[in-house]
Amino acid sequence: MVKRITREVAANAASNSNGDKMIKQEQNYEEMCEEQIETDIIKEEDATDMDAVNDSTHTVEDDEKPSRSRVTMITHSQLDALATKLTDWKKLAAKLGYKPDEIQFFETENATDVSRAKNMLQLWFDDDEDASVENLLYIMEGLKMADACDVLKSVM
Repeated sequence: MVKRITREVAANAASNSNGDKMIKQEQNYEEMCEEQIETDIIKEEDATDMDAVNDSTHTVEDDEKPSRSRVTMITHSQLDALATKLTDWKKLAAKLGYKPDEIQFFETENATDVSRAKNMLQLWFDDDEDASVENLLYIMEGLKMADACDVLKSVM
């Protein structure tokens, strides 16, 4: 009888160790599935939360204010007036992102500083996606070009 009980206990222990492995594998799989589901839910909630949160730069008052139009282009007469007031067009050209060889090109292709400044500004307005009268005014104010800034302010 003792031998029989010993055999049954040994058999149960062997089957339990295989069963435990299977149970652990099933638990691991279930845990991974639950973690993936939780991750997906969190991502969906985050996306929903981001849509629901108001942008800190956008207020209700902004909707009530008339929209401020950005003056992006400049007329030829305004460009002429501005070019005559630009005393240091090279400094402005560098600030607008022109490389030294491009600045050299403006010098060789144009006879006077006024025509160089005009050519440089015309190309900037034509080619740069951020080109606007407001941006140019901001840059020139930073460079302390007061006379040229006055010309641009009259445009706006």
